[in-house]
Formats: sequence, C-alpha cells, structure tokens
Amino acid sequence: MNDVSVVGPSPALVRIAQSALLSWGIARDASLRLLKYRENAVFAVDIDNKPAHVLRVHRRGYHTDAALRSELLWMTALNDHGIPTPRVTPTRQGDFLTLVSATDGAGPFQCDLLSWVAGVPLGNIESKSFGKEEFIGRAYEQVGRLAAQVHLHSEQWRPVEPVHRHSWDEEGCFGTGAVWGYYGDLDTLTQAERALLDRAVIIARQRLAEFGKTGNRFGLIHADLVPENVLIDGEACTLIDFDDAGFGWYLADIAIAVFFQVGTASFAPALHAMLRGYRQVRHLPASDLHMLDVMLFLRGLAVLGWIKTRGETETARQIKQSVTEIALSLAANLTGDPINTTHLNVQFELPPSRIGVNDADKQR
Repeated sequence: MNDVSVVGPSPALVRIAQSALLSWGIARDASLRLLKYRENAVFAVDIDNKPAHVLRVHRRGYHTDAALRSELLWMTALNDHGIPTPRVTPTRQGDFLTLVSATDGAGPFQCDLLSWVAGVPLGNIESKSFGKEEFIGRAYEQVGRLAAQVHLHSEQWRPVEPVHRHSWDEEGCFGTGAVWGYYGDLDTLTQAERALLDRAVIIARQRLAEFGKTGNRFGLIHADLVPENVLIDGEACTLIDFDDAGFGWYLADIAIAVFFQVGTASFAPALHAMLRGYRQVRHLPASDLHMLDVMLFLRGLAVLGWIKTRGETETARQIKQSVTEIALSLAANLTGDPINTTHLNVQFELPPSRIGVNDADKQR
C-alpha cells in the first residue's frame, strides 16, 4: 500500500509518481515515501520494506528534456569516474527519463529514477543545524575533496553530445532574467535595501569581468552543494541532487557550500576545512580567494530570486529573513556602505587569501 507520510505534493502528484514507476517495471503499489519537496518532489521507493530507489518528479518548466538528460549523463560520467553520486537507472526502453501525462492539460511531468544512497544529510539550512566543529572539520574536508574531483572531471570531460544546462554567471544569478528569478522582484525588500543590493551588483559585475571565465575557473559545477545535498554514512560521503548543475565559477561551489553558515560560528571552520580538502586534490590559487565575497553575494541574490518564485514552499518561508540579511550584509561588505545595515544580525569575517594553504599546495 502506498505510504506518503510527509505533507507536500498533492494526491495528483503522488499518482504521477506511481504511474512513473511502471516505466522501470516497478509495481504501482510499491511504497513511496516523500523525502523532499522543494524544487522537485523526491520520493524513496521501498521494495520489500527496504529503500531501493529515489524517484524524482521534476518541477514543470524548470528544465527541458535535453537539459535533464545532460544532468543524468554527467552524473553517470562522474560515477563511472569513481566520484560518489547516485547511479542513474534507465527505463525499460533505455532512456534516462520517462514522461507522465497529467489531467490538468499543462504538459507531462518529467521523472527519473536513481539508486538509493544510504546516509544522513550534512546539515539543514532551515534550522541552521550544521553539527559540532569537530564534525564540521572532518565532513567539509571530505566535501572539499569531492568538489575538487568534480571540477577536475569538468575540466577534462568531453561528452559526445552538447551539454544543455543553465549558466550561473552574472545574468543567471542577478540579471533580470536570472535562472531562479530576479532578486529585485522580492516584494519584502525595502527601497533602501534594493538600492544597496543594486550598488553591490555593479561592483560584483566589474570584479567578475576582471576575474574572467577561463577554463581553470569556469565550467560545469554542482551549483547546489547545500548541506542537504551531501550525505554522510560513516566515513563515506556522497554528493546528491545535481538538478541545478550548470556552468559557473568553480569557486562558486565552495561559496555555495558554506553560504547558509554565514553569520554562524560554523562558517569559518567549514570554509577552512573545505579549502583544505579541496587543495589536497586540485590547485586553487590563493589569489582567487579574493573573489570569495563576490561568489557568496552571487549565491545570496540567486537565492533571493528563488524565494520570490518559490514562495509557496515552506523552505522559502523559513529562509527568507536569514537569506535577506546575509545578502544585505554581503552587499554592505562589497560596497563599504554601512547604511541600513546596523539592524542586521549577521556578522562575518572573510579570511585572508592564504586560508587553507597546506604543505602539499605550497609544493605545487
């Protein structure tokens, strides 16, 4: 009997998930458990009372079929390369996707099936729960190593067909046509707050233009390394949810991983550990780290856009205030403008550019 115990998607969406299972030869009455309902509805598929698969019912209109196949192709390539990600399960017809028609006339739902990955999330952004410093140090060092492996693969991967994915560049993060929505449309921003963000955007654009998009700095990235997308199982660490994977600055993945910890005691330990792990695998020039404030700001405005366009989700409601404060504090840091920031409860200090340099990195 189907069991969906978490309030989230409508019964109609659950029926879509049940119908999708047939494409993999799984009975409609297999047990479904809702794991997450943010961008997509993500279900655990239990067989014989044990989790066997993860079924994703994608948000309509976010990705094209070609873009989703590109995501799944890259995940497969990463897994084949020894980087721990969920395995993609093709349908009985050999496709990565199945399309399930709905009765609302709005077009089919895109669904895919991944292998079950054991483990618990690294943390939770809604509750700002990230664990104790010792755990953060060990876990984020692992995350840093995995991110570096992903970036090395991105630099070297030559797929046989074009990759169709979003671009998390200036326009993709804070342009009026940003991927997740335009930050300036968020109606809870005051006129003064919006003006501060706008001034910071001008500075960020200038610095990003100077930084450039050379192949050692810009490529295919995970783009959503939030704590929930890192599963820890003992000493094993797996990256999941490549739904937002796209083209961006490699340094942005590092900023994204620690963004929600800005203003908390775990920010500096997590960042130090991640950079330490990253540099065990891939070279990261100390001079590049002067862009970390811009990368954090990019993420802040992208998430403000997400909050605007996903306002119906519980996550958007829970993180709106904290993300707004982080983004405004980052903007004030970029502009040097203290106006209207005295009320913000976000204090942070970006480390010097030599952070995380270890002996191995010095020898490069």
